[in-house]
Amino acid sequence: MMMDCMEEIEENYNQLDSVQPLLRLMERHPLTDFGSPGPIVHFVERFYKKGYEEELLLSIKRMPTLHTVWMQIVLSMEQTVWKFILDILKEFLKMHSYDKEIREYCTSVDSPTVTEKVINELGKNFSERSD
Repeated sequence: MMMDCMEEIEENYNQLDSVQPLLRLMERHPLTDFGSPGPIVHFVERFYKKGYEEELLLSIKRMPTLHTVWMQIVLSMEQTVWKFILDILKEFLKMHSYDKEIREYCTSVDSPTVTEKVINELGKNFSERSD
């Protein structure tokens, strides 16, 4: 079902304007497993250096999710916004109205070096983006 929806979006709405609605879908379902990383993340990352980075930051400010935090970790390894993102995550950790699992996940990445677990999660995706 998800693949069919994403195929429809790719065929008919393959533009940056499609990124925000997809990120908002993840925000409404912050603990949903959309894949690892999944078709939504792969679609959104097509707009790398074309504007999706700003949409991602706005999404994390509105409602961090497992997927959007993971996506930002990938970007942070490539960009100099890491400190800014950590500040956002630290603020998020203070807000107990968000899901405990997501706050715990943010805590695991709140360090000067990315843990081995996160590096393993990035795996192939990061090396493909470096090429």
